Amino acid sequence: MEFRQNDFFTYPFHDQFAGIVTDVPYTGCIRNQLHEQDFDVAEFLEKADTITPPDSFLITFSNMAMIQDMREFAKNTSWKFQTYQIWNKEPCRTWIAWSKPLRTCEFVLYFTKGNYKLCFKTGKEKPMVKRGSFGGKLKATTANDRKCSYEMYSEIVTFPSPKHKIHPTQKPEAFSEMFRIVVGDPKGCILDPFCGSGNLLSAFPNSIGMDVKDYLHATSQTLIPFMKGVKAK
Repeated sequence: MEFRQNDFFTYPFHDQFAGIVTDVPYTGCIRNQLHEQDFDVAEFLEKADTITPPDSFLITFSNMAMIQDMREFAKNTSWKFQTYQIWNKEPCRTWIAWSKPLRTCEFVLYFTKGNYKLCFKTGKEKPMVKRGSFGGKLKATTANDRKCSYEMYSEIVTFPSPKHKIHPTQKPEAFSEMFRIVVGDPKGCILDPFCGSGNLLSAFPNSIGMDVKDYLHATSQTLIPFMKGVKAK
């Protein structure tokens, strides 16, 4: 991974990225500590469109309030909304959690352009299916000799939130591993324009992380082992 400390909206990109995996600073996520109140959804989607080829993908986290904005502004670009997942953080259902929904769940939005296909198969094989028998008498069944079916990702994904965060909205590395399977072989560099801790790029060795602040180098040697070879620009 390569890290560039800069602002996504003002940075003059000369690269084309196979896809974008990120956690945009959506309004209300953390009391404006990340200047998320100034985040422009339309500008983000338009710039993400210009720096990606005709067949590419965009994966981003969102709260409920931003889902509609993302889908509406995407209509003015090449991005096509495909589906979403709910991230269940499994917190304690206290009165604090109920009053602050992002402590309990967030959403993952999937967009594609052109002919890019996402794959929501985990790649794990299920046990052989048993043939069923009907009638008034129970009989032994025989194994199905067809190929095993594959498990699919659930609409609700349960990953615990990271502990000892170096970034206020740090995501678990498990998401990066899941996204890597979903996008298949992107055949190019992946960008996270709001990379924070860099966790979302952990499964993408050919990637560039960007952020206005460098959260990586001071503590990454102990908290994020995959960042040992990070290059700063």
